[in-house]
Amino acid sequence: MKYFVDSGVWIAYFNKRDSFHQVALSIIPIILKQKNNTVYISDCVIDEVVTYIRKKIGPKESIEAAIALLDSYLIKILYNDSQNVMATYHIFSMFPRLSFTDANNIAWMRKEQISYIFSFDSGFDGIQHITRLMGLPEFDFE
Repeated sequence: MKYFVDSGVWIAYFNKRDSFHQVALSIIPIILKQKNNTVYISDCVIDEVVTYIRKKIGPKESIEAAIALLDSYLIKILYNDSQNVMATYHIFSMFPRLSFTDANNIAWMRKEQISYIFSFDSGFDGIQHITRLMGLPEFDFE
């Protein structure tokens, strides 16, 4: 199964004070360790996560978060090129409720044919062909 993981889930995972911290702790380790899962993030997600952690928690923790995301062989990082930035802009202009990073997530999901996003952001609700997950789905994780 392919999953995109939004910035908010990673922020909650790395931030013990986040109201979704326990939920993120119940999601990330499970989806990463399953053989048939591929977990995707983009360079925009990394930027958003480590910048938030640096501002709200501290520089040391932001570096630890960056290393965890960049060095994990279990996470597939998608790097933007000019075509994907333009696709992102198109989505961004169509959906005023989305941040540019959220629009970028959708652009990648469409390009990589990913149907599921772990996110605490309701902005993804109602986007065609995308299902937002706030917890582990009822799929078989054995």
